[in-house]
Amino acid sequence: MSALLLLLGLGVAITISIGGNTRGGIIVPTLAGVIASILAVIVLIIRTKTTIISVEEGRLQVAKGIFLRKAENFELYRVLDMELQQNVFNRFTADGTLVLSVVDVQGVRMPTRIRLTGLAKMDRLQEIFRQLRSLTLLLRTGPWGKGVIY
Repeated sequence: MSALLLLLGLGVAITISIGGNTRGGIIVPTLAGVIASILAVIVLIIRTKTTIISVEEGRLQVAKGIFLRKAENFELYRVLDMELQQNVFNRFTADGTLVLSVVDVQGVRMPTRIRLTGLAKMDRLQEIFRQLRSLTLLLRTGPWGKGVIY
């Protein structure tokens, strides 16, 4: 939602400045677009900074929320796939996003995608990615997990 607000704010600023009236009427809409863009970036930063991620006892716990906190637990042996993504904005901030595909407990065929953003800088994030991949492989292939996911 905040990314949509950011794009809307930038779109309003660019549209008004290109096709708008050059006499005083251009300043207010352009200013509104810039303010909307700044607010969207602030919301994205606050949302990332208020997310707490922990790995304990074979589980991944993600607690999110600015005003209301919601904590979700995922068993790491249910992770089917992992991706490490880095978009243009992440290249400027030297970080990335770790995306986990997790099989749902209720047996839903489509895996749930968990996006972990702002975890660490890219070098450290690549190390976390390797460690998490090794841990999920260990949990999925051990005798304690046999027969759980098919």
